[in-house]
Amino acid sequence: MCLTYPLSGVVFGTFISSRVWDYALTVTLLHVALSCLVMLSFPTNWSWWLCLGGSCVVMILCGEGVAGLRRYRNSSRLVVPEKQPETISYLHR
Repeated sequence: MCLTYPLSGVVFGTFISSRVWDYALTVTLLHVALSCLVMLSFPTNWSWWLCLGGSCVVMILCGEGVAGLRRYRNSSRLVVPEKQPETISYLHR
């Protein structure tokens, strides 16, 4: 889980440029639901919840960071430099 969550955050940030936090929370809730189904009980271990919450925060931070970099790079490509007015050189006739 320590490697899966940050990597999935990077994948979310790469392919989804907005609302990465929503996808991260959805994946975490699906993880909790599947864990409950597999264990046939609700997880009560505080260290599991601490690890899950920390991993979710890391996934959100990694995903938002990558998405922010993508938005920054895309916005800098859209800027068209202004054309400089030509200066007339009277010495070069």
